[in-house]
Amino acid sequence: MIALLALLGSSGCDASPQAGPEIQPGFAGSFYTSDTAALRREVNGYINAATAVDGLDAWAFISPHAGYVYSGPIAGHAYRQILAMKPTRVVVVAFTHRPFRNDGTLRNKAIATTTAGAFKTPLGDLPVDLAEVGALLKEYPFITDDRALFDGEHSLEVQLPFVQVAAPGAKIVPLMFGNQSEAEVVNQLAAALAKRYSGDRRTVVVVSTDMSHYFDYQTAVGLDRGNLKTVTDLDCDSMKRTMNTPREGFCGTALVLTLMTAQKALKWPGPVVLDYRNSGDTAGDRRKVVGYGAVAFPRPGGSSKMTTNANAPGAGTGDLAHGARPHDNELTPQQKKTLLTIARQTVETLIRTGRKPDFDVTDPALTKPGAAFVTLKKDGDLRGCIGHTEPRMPLWECVREMAVAAATEDPRFDRVRTDELGAIEYEISVLFPAVPVSDVNEIVVGRDGLIIQLGSRRGLLLPQVPVEWGWNRQQFLDHTARKAGLPMDAWKNPDAKLFRFEGIIFNEHDVGK
Repeated sequence: MIALLALLGSSGCDASPQAGPEIQPGFAGSFYTSDTAALRREVNGYINAATAVDGLDAWAFISPHAGYVYSGPIAGHAYRQILAMKPTRVVVVAFTHRPFRNDGTLRNKAIATTTAGAFKTPLGDLPVDLAEVGALLKEYPFITDDRALFDGEHSLEVQLPFVQVAAPGAKIVPLMFGNQSEAEVVNQLAAALAKRYSGDRRTVVVVSTDMSHYFDYQTAVGLDRGNLKTVTDLDCDSMKRTMNTPREGFCGTALVLTLMTAQKALKWPGPVVLDYRNSGDTAGDRRKVVGYGAVAFPRPGGSSKMTTNANAPGAGTGDLAHGARPHDNELTPQQKKTLLTIARQTVETLIRTGRKPDFDVTDPALTKPGAAFVTLKKDGDLRGCIGHTEPRMPLWECVREMAVAAATEDPRFDRVRTDELGAIEYEISVLFPAVPVSDVNEIVVGRDGLIIQLGSRRGLLLPQVPVEWGWNRQQFLDHTARKAGLPMDAWKNPDAKLFRFEGIIFNEHDVGK
């Protein structure tokens, strides 16, 4: 039923309510600059630094809402796609951070909108689509005209300058969750959004939410990565279970669940992660971070590479079949097991005794010069990864030295502790020589690792990384550039040098401990 109604679009035929006074900005000068020219430059910079995804036909997006220095680069990825869409209406779904009155009662039990004529920002007035607001108020009793809920609320306001830059001339439909705990409100709004907007290419929906709050960098990445997978899998039941732990999930869980419910009811492709970072990536302090994600909810029939399934290896041109590992048979199971044993025994001996063990290795395949990365994981999350890209020593010795480095020298993590040793899992990537990339279409996700060099910057991602994150070729290129500390589209720079490399990748699940 929702899928059928989605094709009808919005009626927009009801009489418009009378426009109320403009809503003034409350966070200009704090969450973002109040200087008009500087604000426009900053927002344009975030949008232009992101990459437009070819073939992406999306009807809704998730965008973060923190101070621009923290979340602006990630929001830019959502609005870069919106810029290309040229919508005339943007529905912004936010939530109040102050849901309760002083007496403990809810300020609004469901969804608020407003008949204010416009929202004012340093970039000028952003008009409200009063005809659409009037139609929503008439058709849906759970949506009420509640201007007060918008006062002093940043979750909606910080989206507005991005809307003004990415969709100049568009009007907005503001919607605000007053209460995130009611499942029926989520279901009602999901049905309304799907019916009115999913089939209307003049309209785009933006849901405003951040991710995990105030965990250390490593913990936050693990939590956020799991929650993004829940979104891309459209696993609504798992998302519901995070409702009572907002620090560990999305602060706007009900908003995200609304889009997931609508997408699932429409039987449309799974969402696509455009970008994920946290404040430790954008502002430097990794002791307590906040996570930010930009996610697109696509319609069917767009580029096959831009659905969740197609982002996985094997679903699109330039991708290998899921689980395929090139050159897998070029080391025997026993040789792989020997190298993994060397990595594990090295780390455990070093951490417990402070000494690096020696090994009597005579296998010619392991004594010839080799290049390798050693990756440590704990509970499925990265715990350290360092390696050599050129053969400088015997392969077994390279594995031993890189195991030491991954456990004690990775600048992203503290040194491995004794009490962690039992939980550490080991993965080894034995690398073949890198070759220059003359055409990015040569790159095959699931087969190739990537290196980018531009000026003094250099970044590398191993072949398994895009597989684990579900990236397509373009996203793989974008994130390799970001790994180098470059803009995500730096790989398009004519001065950038790209190299690809293949490898033999194996872990303890493949061959046993």
